Amino acid sequence: MVFQPFKEIANRLASFLSRLSLPNPLRLSLRDFLPGLGRYKHYRSPVEEQRWWDESVRTRAFFARSDARHGKIEISAQRGLTSVPLIMSYVPRLLPQYRDPCRLDDAANECELTPSVYRKWHKLVYPRENVPSRQEAAKIIRYLSTRDRREIARIARLVTDEAAAQKGFSPSPAYRDLWVSWLRHKGPDLTIVFE
Repeated sequence: MVFQPFKEIANRLASFLSRLSLPNPLRLSLRDFLPGLGRYKHYRSPVEEQRWWDESVRTRAFFARSDARHGKIEISAQRGLTSVPLIMSYVPRLLPQYRDPCRLDDAANECELTPSVYRKWHKLVYPRENVPSRQEAAKIIRYLSTRDRREIARIARLVTDEAAAQKGFSPSPAYRDLWVSWLRHKGPDLTIVFE
């Protein structure tokens, strides 16, 4: 038969392709065997490939000024090139308000003070006076500055709630001295109250 040699060649080709470690021999096409048309881009010469790597280093150095990993450091072409060429992703720098940490003033952070903590502090500092009710304490707290609230909370934490709630509890005059020295050394307060 006329087709017998073609059939034999096709069988040999199929046997050869079955021995290759390819995912599927049916996916092969003529493009895989022609130079320059394969699955991956090939450079015509090492000079052309080197030109691509040089351009890559220049582009990377250009974007490095805004890269969060490098900050304001300029990356030279010599330092940016490694023995193994790595393709790294571009990471934009954070905005200045997020990049540079800024310290907030202690008075800028609002301090919450509950009426029960205020009443405990009042009992420590002014033991001979009547302790204000919860409603009166809530009204007084509104007119205190943030620094005063912080100091009141600090003094109130010096004694546990259980010890302050005992019937025969008599506080030391040291708590009053702490408050008086705070008032002497704290400086002026600017309090703005919105009602």
